[in-house]
Amino acid sequence: MMPILFDKFRNKGTAFTREEREAHGISNLLPWKVETLDEQIDRVYRMIQQQPTRLQKWLVLYHVQNTNETLFYATVLKHIDELLGVVYTPTVGDACTDYSRIFTRPRGMYFSLRDKGMIRRRLDNWKNPVDAIVVSDGTRILGLGDLGVGGHGITVGKLSLYTCAAGFHPERVLPISLDTGTRRDDLREDSRYLGIKEGRAAFAERKVLVDELVWAVQDKWPECVFQFEDFSNDTAFDFLEAHRYHGLAVFNDDIQGTGCITAAVFLAALKSIGLTSETKKTLMAKDQRFVFLGAGAGGVGVADCLAELLVEEGLSWEEAREKFWLIDSRGLITQTRADFKAGKLANHKIPYAKKVELTEGKEMNLLEAVKFVKPTALIGLSTIANAFN
Repeated sequence: MMPILFDKFRNKGTAFTREEREAHGISNLLPWKVETLDEQIDRVYRMIQQQPTRLQKWLVLYHVQNTNETLFYATVLKHIDELLGVVYTPTVGDACTDYSRIFTRPRGMYFSLRDKGMIRRRLDNWKNPVDAIVVSDGTRILGLGDLGVGGHGITVGKLSLYTCAAGFHPERVLPISLDTGTRRDDLREDSRYLGIKEGRAAFAERKVLVDELVWAVQDKWPECVFQFEDFSNDTAFDFLEAHRYHGLAVFNDDIQGTGCITAAVFLAALKSIGLTSETKKTLMAKDQRFVFLGAGAGGVGVADCLAELLVEEGLSWEEAREKFWLIDSRGLITQTRADFKAGKLANHKIPYAKKVELTEGKEMNLLEAVKFVKPTALIGLSTIANAFN
């Protein structure tokens, strides 16, 4: 049986009382003083404050999380405004980038194409019941691109948020990585890289792996929430649509999570502007015009969610989408663009391609689009730095 000091979910460290130490057979395995939880929190917080970089702060918290989950969450919750940025963005990006260099112990599960046909059986290696799963293939981590197996850090960090903010028990969540190679030459050539040192597998192979994983989870934990996280734009919508209506509670946070939060903020903004206007009039979503910078999974996910608000107010889907002008890395998305004419525009962007004629060889940029559309709502969902002046 695992000594309680090495059970991260039940370890209390120096907070074990004299009686508990005797009962668990750990007397003399700890310093003499019995501390309160608050005293432990203060010590951890001081250690974090002394670290010179974001990543070093993250490493302190990660060590605590791996040894004493109660102390980890108590510390984060007491200093939540400051430490959420260490547990998740932006610091989790540093942890994902350096994942193979700072790895100390596993959290969660890892599956690759070599596990095809065996995933359901391999899930039995996870001994705890599961209420929530976050899975990523590392293809598009934050704005950092393809990090391969390093994307596992994002799944751990997101589930930590769900414990802090939504009350999921940390013993009943499961971070999963799908290792299907990486497009990054530098990762494949790095002797320390912990993932499979192969190029990123083709879409068809990745889809087979995703399909099998979803089926296996539905069979083993049919009541759990299954979240796709940071999948590349060329797969995110396909994987979501393939599984969202078939029994398991499946969602994509980049598409739907970002969408519903932005919709909530947008509705609050309409209400606020109406209350502060001289006329005190109720502003309608269907009367707004939207310009988006960014048309990936997040951008189109938000546009779809906002368009649904317009549909609820009486517009058709076609009429609603006419209110949205989306700009990607090539400029305004139109039906006159070369990629649209060649049938190469990504499927999720097609419903928002505008029937406008632009000067031959010229794509409308953000400023030009703002002058042309005169939007009432301007939304940025791009990783392009300094896009807004």
